[in-house]
Amino acid sequence: MLRSMFTAISGLNNHQARMDVVANNISNINTIGFKRGRVNFQDILNQTISGASPPTATLGGTNPKQIGLGMTVASVDTLFTQGNLQLTGVNTDMAIQGNGMFILEDSNGVSHYTRAGTFTLDANGNLVNRANGYTVQGWQADSTGNINTGAVPSDIVIPTGSTVAPNPTSQIDFDNNLDSSTNGSISLNSQSMVVTDSGTGNTASVTWSLTPTGNFCEWTVTGTLSGGTWASSGTNTLSYTVNVDNDGTHPLGTGTAGEVVFDTAPGATDTINITAGGAATLNLINTSDVLDGTNDDITPVAPDTSDVNIGGTFSAAPAHTASVNVYDSLGNTHAVTFTFTHDNYDPTTGSGNNSWGWAASGPNVTLGDGNLLYTNSGTLSSSTVNNALTLSVPPAATPLVINNLDFSSTNQYAADNTLVVNYQDGYESGSLTSFTVGTSGVVTGIYTNGLTQNLAQLALADFINPGGLLKEGENMFAETGNSGLPQVGTAETGGRGSISPGTLEMSNVDLAQEFVDMITSQRGFQANSRSITTSDEMLQEVINLKR
Repeated sequence: MLRSMFTAISGLNNHQARMDVVANNISNINTIGFKRGRVNFQDILNQTISGASPPTATLGGTNPKQIGLGMTVASVDTLFTQGNLQLTGVNTDMAIQGNGMFILEDSNGVSHYTRAGTFTLDANGNLVNRANGYTVQGWQADSTGNINTGAVPSDIVIPTGSTVAPNPTSQIDFDNNLDSSTNGSISLNSQSMVVTDSGTGNTASVTWSLTPTGNFCEWTVTGTLSGGTWASSGTNTLSYTVNVDNDGTHPLGTGTAGEVVFDTAPGATDTINITAGGAATLNLINTSDVLDGTNDDITPVAPDTSDVNIGGTFSAAPAHTASVNVYDSLGNTHAVTFTFTHDNYDPTTGSGNNSWGWAASGPNVTLGDGNLLYTNSGTLSSSTVNNALTLSVPPAATPLVINNLDFSSTNQYAADNTLVVNYQDGYESGSLTSFTVGTSGVVTGIYTNGLTQNLAQLALADFINPGGLLKEGENMFAETGNSGLPQVGTAETGGRGSISPGTLEMSNVDLAQEFVDMITSQRGFQANSRSITTSDEMLQEVINLKR
């Protein structure tokens, strides 16, 4: 009888232990980073009444006869299942999605591990645990933002209010398109005229027209006769080519600057055979025929002349501009405007179809120009810097000369001019105003000058057997001989999870599961108590036999 009572007592005690674990789980249902416990039972010693016997030729075998002596707690497990993430919006709050634990260090240099990322900055800029001020461990970046994750982790310090030195501009990158259809234009001042034979007085009329050839700054000029024929063609139509540089000069260098030549042979003449008889000699070219962007009122001298000028107005191809601010060694800002002009420069063919010139200008710009040459498919063939971009700077600053201009991302298609400066590597000095944390644990500082730079990176520790960790309280764990050594590294590597900034990991306690465990623990306790009372009644009956 007594044996059953002691057996039932073991059930009472251990179901009470299970209830203790359930109660602890429920009490920590809202504890950040808490990992629920679970109790596993096992039976204990059995009293063997008789052993097993094997079968014989005439008798069957018998099983052993054993009476159990109760149960005990086999283990109390810590379950490291993922808890739900709760958004807080506080940039120093962090949660781990996946495996791994944050590393904290106390004032004695002892490491502790936690899933509760309730961090903040102390007065010295240290990233610390809010509960006890233990410092968060990771790797500090150097002055250029490089992080050596192969070093031993140390305290993470956010240098709030720190400044970065200015960086002088050394490189400018360009992007997007220059319009291949950009072209100059000519308008004729005199589109029709009458020529007269000095001998007979007979006349013929000439109508002039301009047609673009499709090449840069090149047109076909056509003179159509009424009442006569051109001696050179034998028809009433005469056509020849006009070539003009984008600055209004003749590309072959004929004549003075600004001269437009309506043929490759200046001074050429032709004779008009008038239908009614007679002929008139017409000098097609006059070397004083200058189209310099102004209205040259060139009209025929009538009625009897052999020297007729065809004039007009030339308008250069429109330019495209792109602006950028560059910085000297002291962080002073200098505005620079790049002007891109479709021109006749082509070192191979002399044609300007695929050629552009650029020139830099600005209040402090003293030099800066070059050429761009594109292929027939619109990609950049070559870029030339004739004079490096040079700016005048204050005497205290280092002279600023920029010769690294990258046009490789530009093109020349028949589309709008969209070329822009998409990058320059200079910046003024700036102060740290805020920081962000990435999923890999990299802490990035944001400065007043728009610069972003790595400040540090959090370290995570993973364990072969996280269930072997020792709970220390305050949401912290310590390694034990059965947890294995901490596998320290960065988030998102080596099986470690990612860091979710601005969130916290909630407890992984499932309230419904705990209520079920509570009920089964209660019923187990009740049943064991009934075993004791029943055994007591049986003992009472034995005692009553004496009466």
